[in-house]
Amino acid sequence: MSRNGRYTVRASGVAMTLVAATAFVAAVVHLAFAGSARQLLDFPFAGLEPVPGTAAAILATNLRLLIGVIAATVIVQSPWCAKRHEARSGIGLIVVAALDTLIALEVFLNALVVGASLGAYGWRMVLAVLPHGPLELAAFASALALYVRSRSERMPAPLIARVAFVGFGALLLAAVLETYVAL
Repeated sequence: MSRNGRYTVRASGVAMTLVAATAFVAAVVHLAFAGSARQLLDFPFAGLEPVPGTAAAILATNLRLLIGVIAATVIVQSPWCAKRHEARSGIGLIVVAALDTLIALEVFLNALVVGASLGAYGWRMVLAVLPHGPLELAAFASALALYVRSRSERMPAPLIARVAFVGFGALLLAAVLETYVAL
């Protein structure tokens, strides 16, 4: 299998893991806490104001997450974090552990919020997420797969740039869809 093929398989695996974690949270919330979650979340489903500023705000929020993962990938590749003779330096271990923790928390909180929202509101929330959600999932899963892979092998700069660029494009389109398309 080609290098790109292996990367695609990893990104797909990350996406499936994210979907499974979110679905698990959604199922638990739906079965045991739907009313409480709806009361806590209190989503009005009034729609977003369809103006460029709304799309820009959504894009900015999502880009912060994407840039964080891409930056972590670059940091893990840096000389002070990269493995030498199959081991990291002391500072490298600390930095990589901190990055792993931050990314894991980001993923956990996202799965928790999205899963709780889906569990609380059911199909109404599925329809609200459907236009843009798959694009966001693809962008974040690709970046996360790149990060995971970068922990064990050197990533070529063009691959990092391509994942960042395609992720930006996917998130831009997702922000436009979230702002202007309602099912």
